[in-house]
Amino acid sequence: MRINVIKLMSPLHGEKRVLKSVEPTMEFLRKNYEVKFVEPGEAEGFTLIWVMTGGVEGKFREIYEKLEKPVVILSEGINNSLAASMEILSYVKSRGDSGYLLYASSEETVKKINELARLEEARSRIKNAVIGSIGGPSDWLID
Repeated sequence: MRINVIKLMSPLHGEKRVLKSVEPTMEFLRKNYEVKFVEPGEAEGFTLIWVMTGGVEGKFREIYEKLEKPVVILSEGINNSLAASMEILSYVKSRGDSGYLLYASSEETVKKINELARLEEARSRIKNAVIGSIGGPSDWLID
């Protein structure tokens, strides 16, 4: 299954150090999915927001309108990622949208990602379905 991933990390943490610290999650994603890293607004289909560090709430707010809803957030147990993810989820819900916060690289996470990806695919098919009517309304149906 292919998934899109948007990476969010603060430059204050140092990109090399962050990438090294999240290697287990990177391996987890690549083991279970065909991962395509994308920029906000580029993605078609299921997209996961990977909050790699804290301090990215402002960046998330900037990209929020470009994201498909519901927002699916993957949080780390390090780099203050969980706190930032919870703030982001709170922001999403305050806007009246729904979101999911996934934590840890486990079989449960795989199941939830698979479920959400299937729901997104179904939503997309329904949204893009062409439903037509041939002819006008029947006078015997509506008075």
